[in-house]
Amino acid sequence: MPKAPRDRALFVTSAVTKTGFPSAALPEVAFVGRSNVGKSSLLNRLAGQRGLAHVSRTPGRTRMVNFFEVAGRYRLVDLPGYGYARAPEALRRGWEDLVLAYLTGRESLVLNLLLVDARRDPLANDLRALELLGSSGRPVAVVATKMDKLKSAQAASRLRQLSQAFGNDGEVPVIPCSTVAGGKRSRDPGREGVGKVRQLIAERVQAWR
Repeated sequence: MPKAPRDRALFVTSAVTKTGFPSAALPEVAFVGRSNVGKSSLLNRLAGQRGLAHVSRTPGRTRMVNFFEVAGRYRLVDLPGYGYARAPEALRRGWEDLVLAYLTGRESLVLNLLLVDARRDPLANDLRALELLGSSGRPVAVVATKMDKLKSAQAASRLRQLSQAFGNDGEVPVIPCSTVAGGKRSRDPGREGVGKVRQLIAERVQAWR
């Protein structure tokens, strides 16, 4: 994703039903993952705007599909997290139906980014999400977030484990990533991840249509 000021992202809309989705006129990149895994933080870093997507310490706060447009060329789409959201069961089912409708029926979806917490062992719902994304026929990449919280040796071991669990014999890229800036960033094993994700997005957007 270019860093020029003209490429700053703008909020478009939030949808609680699929009828609220904007027209599929631009390629879209979806952010998928467990509640509190860092979807909003990564989106903000990619856009270069700290407060674009709301970051909450409370899991399950993103309850809508949020669309952000970049320079009139493509959109970043923040999906509700799955997992341990504090909400009534009926409401959680509604979120799941909304996300499923987007992931399986959105014509302009060009890339799914599945975010997983690098500090955690592979979780069953993450693996199910990967299976769902793979069956949709759209490209998918796994982004291992919060790498900055791991030491280098620990990070290397964890990345191997995640690659074995999610990489599908190399077919699915697994990108170590951190969304912090400054400080000990030079020693951060995920310091180049945001740039790699930007490049992947640029490739998929360019290939659209």
